[in-house]
Amino acid sequence: MMENVTLETVAVDIGYIKEDVAEIKAKTSQLEAHLNSTYITKQEFEDYKKLIETDLKPIRLIVYGLVTLILTAVIVAMISLVVAKGGA
Repeated sequence: MMENVTLETVAVDIGYIKEDVAEIKAKTSQLEAHLNSTYITKQEFEDYKKLIETDLKPIRLIVYGLVTLILTAVIVAMISLVVAKGGA
């Protein structure tokens, strides 16, 4: 049932394991380099997000104000149509 394990076979197996570990390390390094060049870290994202939020806040407030003004005008126009039709 058990193979005849000799020092030579163990040495060969260890050699294969070393090659596999070296290959895994190389592929891990390649993957890490790819990730670092393609994606940003969470901290970089948070810094960028904070910068965007502070720079665009005045524009966002202007847009919200204009949308509110337009919606208010539409609602007032609809109410005036209903009141004008209902009173006639």
